This record gives sequence, C-alpha cells and structure tokens, in this order.
Amino acid sequence: MKKKIINQKGFAPIVIILVVIGILALGGASYYVIKKNSPQPTQKTEQPTSTQPSSEKPSYKEPEPMPAPQTIQQSVKFDLPAESPLNNENLKLSSFYGSVDVSGQDIKSHKILSIKITDNQAGQLLTFGKELDSEKMKYDLPIYIEKTDRVYSINTMAIAKGLVWTTMMFLVDSPMKPIVMTKISNDYMFTKTIMYELEYLIETKPEEIGGDFQGERGERLIKLVTKVIDNNLRQKDEETKTSADYYDCGTSKTCFVERALICKLTKAKISESGITAEHLIKGEENGKCFYYFKILKSTVGGFAGLEMNCKFSKEILSNFFVSGVDPNIQVSNCSGSYIDFIKKQLPR
Repeated sequence: MKKKIINQKGFAPIVIILVVIGILALGGASYYVIKKNSPQPTQKTEQPTSTQPSSEKPSYKEPEPMPAPQTIQQSVKFDLPAESPLNNENLKLSSFYGSVDVSGQDIKSHKILSIKITDNQAGQLLTFGKELDSEKMKYDLPIYIEKTDRVYSINTMAIAKGLVWTTMMFLVDSPMKPIVMTKISNDYMFTKTIMYELEYLIETKPEEIGGDFQGERGERLIKLVTKVIDNNLRQKDEETKTSADYYDCGTSKTCFVERALICKLTKAKISESGITAEHLIKGEENGKCFYYFKILKSTVGGFAGLEMNCKFSKEILSNFFVSGVDPNIQVSNCSGSYIDFIKKQLPR
C-alpha cells in the first residue's frame, strides 16, 4: 500500500530574539513563603493543677521559606565540528548563575570545563556567544542540556534542542514544553533535516544561527524549527480527540474514500493484500486533509508498526485508496517510519 506524509506549508518564519540570561534557568525559579508572625496567647499567671489537657490552642507558626534551587559546578565538554569558525574565537558560555570563558582551543581539544547550573532533573538552557558591542552579538547560540550523571555534551544536538526550546517560549505553554520536546527529539524532520542545516551553519556561518537569524540558510533553519514544533503541537492536539469524535467506517474502504472527499473526522480498520491497517482522517487546514496510517498486522515480516502522517488534498487522499499515489509524492508530503521505508526503496 502506498502512503504519503504531511509536508506542512505556509508557516511564517519567526525571528527569535534570544532572551537575556535572566530567564535561562529552566530548572525552575526560587519559591518563597511569607512568614507570618501569629499573635502569641496571653500568658497565664497560674499553672493548671488539673491533669486534664489545656483547652488553649497552640499558636500557629508558618513553615520556613523554601530554599532556592541548589546550584553546582557541572562539567561540560564541547563536541563541535573541527572546521567551525567558532574554533578561532574567544567565546563565553553562560548560565543564569554565571559564565565561563571558552577559547577556540578549548573547543578543538574537547576540553572539559566547569559551569554553575541548577542542580535538579530539568533541562538547562545556556547561551554560547560573543558580544561585539552592547547591542549586537556576533554569535548567540542557545544550548539545551539535560540532567546526566556524566559530563554534559555541548554538540549539534544540544544547539538544535536549544533552538527548539527558545522558539517554544513563544508558542508552547510551559507544562507542555517537556512533552513536546520529547516528541520532537524523535521527529524525522528534527533528526535529519534540522540537524543537517544546523551542521552546515556551524561549519560555515555560525553567526547566522543566533541573534536575528540572518542569511538565507539561517532563515531556512528557523522556518524548519517553527514547522517541526507546529507539526508536533498539532499531533498533540489530535491525540486529545476521543474515539467518539471520529465517524467509524469499520472495515469499509468505500466508506473511507467517500469521507476523504469531504475530509471529516473518520476512522477505519481495513485489510487487504495481507495487511491490516488503521486509517484516520484527522481534519482539514487550508484545503489540505490530515491523514494518519499505521500497519497493525502484516503477513510479510517487518511491516507491522510502520506508520505515517500525511497532508493531502481531498482528491489525492480519496484516489490514494483507488489508484494509489506516486511514492515520490508520498515522500514529499508525508513523514514517519513508513516513509523512511519507502525512501530506501527509491532509486538514488
């Protein structure tokens, strides 16, 4: 069966202004409890002679303020491409609690440095850059690192996650950020396309990564970051839909094709050619229909579990079940493990 993946279009680029270090403590803020002085009870001049407990209530005392998050000196190691212009610069790695100077030689030699960060289980957002003057940065790269018992690694992945996290500041509610970040970390567009673009810029023009994302490749990178966030936010929204929201076509392919022409929420479980698959029509946007497919059972080994998300016109989606769709069209408009399989079969 041929399938096709969502290739979302039309998402306007956003210009990220990496915020001052003051908001970079992702580990959480300090919490304070106001200590109230409760009035003391009137002192009694006589001691009770009875063995019965006193009827007076003890004075209430508020708990002590909660301490701020502890900070520790944590080891970090650079693992950036040796060809990068960053290797010829004197830079600064900063957290909310301070900064450390980094030389190009430190980067080239993968030297282990120490920087103070919050001691908790949450991710940490650092900045890595060089200031030209009080208003402009030559380099301004966000670094997202996660709790580990080993040395933190500052590499292309850490910068990619930093770009995603700082972009999410404008798009995603705080409680959702870790969930969306986890989904994005496994997204094909993130692991392949964004990482490819980022690797290129680190090796050639790292100044286009931070700040105003100037240059054609820098602008392309932030468009991709925004797009992958939007895709995963949309998928998260779809996951909240209940089974009752979908019209059930059962095992009828004819029913599903008819519903595809109007792109209404629909589900079906269709078996043909030795494959049983789940099919979902997940809604419409700008004339395009969101479609999800997953192979549940297969008489051929290795296919069960393959899935894909696509964004088709209504006509293409309905024809998909009648006459099929060119694999190249699927690759251009869909993503997922099924598309990864198709790519391996296409001539290079």
